[in-house]
This record gives sequence, structure tokens and C-alpha cells, in this order.
Amino acid sequence: MKKNIIRTLSLGFALVTLLPFTAAATSSEANYGGIYIDENNNRFVYEGEESKKVQTISPRSAEDCAVQSTTTNDVMIRHCGWKDYDDNYGNWRASSWTTAIRNGIDVRHYSEAQVVNAFTGGIVSNSGRVYGNAIVYAHSGYVKASNPGYAMRSYWGFD
Repeated sequence: MKKNIIRTLSLGFALVTLLPFTAAATSSEANYGGIYIDENNNRFVYEGEESKKVQTISPRSAEDCAVQSTTTNDVMIRHCGWKDYDDNYGNWRASSWTTAIRNGIDVRHYSEAQVVNAFTGGIVSNSGRVYGNAIVYAHSGYVKASNPGYAMRSYWGFD
């Protein structure tokens, strides 16, 4: 009985860990990507179905953010996602910015930022897709920094 419980918990954790990265690419070149920062501030970058851990401490501002750069469908994408802290009130929010350029011309795209439950993947606060042609910023609502069960996700993409 005890072994079955441990196996179930391990399998459940593996499924929850993979939840934020579940996505289906429709072609060989991804039309979306983003950043996920888990409840332990481990940072992952993903493009389509691919994901990789890129650093262990999440940035606290747009200035500290390590920019994700990729080219897809001849469009150069630059994307950054971070936990934006408001130290005066003990809160943080998910934030992101994205640019998309093809042959020196801005391309219409979106940026999105979400605070999520780190264990279920459920959305706690969402900026929604913010569209534009130049640099596009997205910010979720604030959550209490003292809650250890929150993670953040940010996305870029085209429709």
C-alpha cells in the first residue's frame, strides 16, 4: 500500500511539473513560446513543445531579465518574462515584454503574463493577450509574495 501511494505521488508530481509546458506545435516552426518560473524560482524557456532550464534565480525586474531570442518563420522574436516585485507592499506580478521583427519591420504579435498555481497549473491572475506591432508589455495582477505556491508564465505568439 505504501509503495502504491509513493508511486502515485511521484507520478502526480511529474504530471504537474509538465503541465506548464504542454502545447502542440502545428508546424516545424513554432508560432509561440515563453518563459516559466516555478515556485522555487527555477526559470525555464520554451518554444513550441521544447523546454529547457536556463537559470536558477528569476529576475526581479525588466532590467535584470535574460532575453530569450529566437527566429521563427523569418521573424526575430525577443521575449523576456519576470516576477515584478513591489517590495513596499510584499506583492509580485507576472510581467513580460516581446518584440517581433521581420526584415526590419515590426510584426503584429502578442505578449501575455500569468500567475499560476505551481501545483495544479491553474491560472490565478492573467494579463490576457496584449497585442501590438512594436515592443509589447503584459502584466498580470499582483499576488502576495508570501504565498509559496505561485509560479509565473509568460508567452509570446502570433494569431
